Amino acid sequence: MDRAEGYFRQAIEAAPAKTLPYLELGDICLATNRIDDAEKNYWEASTRGPEPGEMQRRVVFGLAQTAMIKGKTDEAKRHLQRVIEIAPAYYPPYLLIGNIYLEENDAHGALMYLERALSLQDSFMKSDPNVKLFYFNLGRAYLKKGDKKLAEKSFDMFLSITSGDKRFGKQHAEARAELARIRE
Repeated sequence: MDRAEGYFRQAIEAAPAKTLPYLELGDICLATNRIDDAEKNYWEASTRGPEPGEMQRRVVFGLAQTAMIKGKTDEAKRHLQRVIEIAPAYYPPYLLIGNIYLEENDAHGALMYLERALSLQDSFMKSDPNVKLFYFNLGRAYLKKGDKKLAEKSFDMFLSITSGDKRFGKQHAEARAELARIRE
């Protein structure tokens, strides 16, 4: 990671007008939990001019992630909306914006995005932990809306795909408790 960061810094020195080195440096900073540096590099990348859709999507998604980590949910939602405009078939922004609405206790807003993500499930990366949490959050949103049948189905799916995965212990306990209440 350190060597890659050095190469991207050299690339910026050699060609400061290029977007890609700033984008990659932003990704490295995000991965190493240097959020302010990541945000700075994504902003720099965003000022380098129009880029092809994929690179633009990555830059704006990086800005959304840094905003979310910093607790700037309104800013994150704006960036995520922009990502959706750039790449409507890219599922992660739907998951993230749905989760933001869920945390804001807006079941309608959450379901609008989470159900759109559900329609894109064929493109889900099965190893993405957000995909696994998606079914848990979908269950929570259906429960808030009062649809116990769909909540039950979502919680069952979550428990099925995360069986044995210790990263989701808290969510397992909550899903089981909700299922017990639903099935009473």
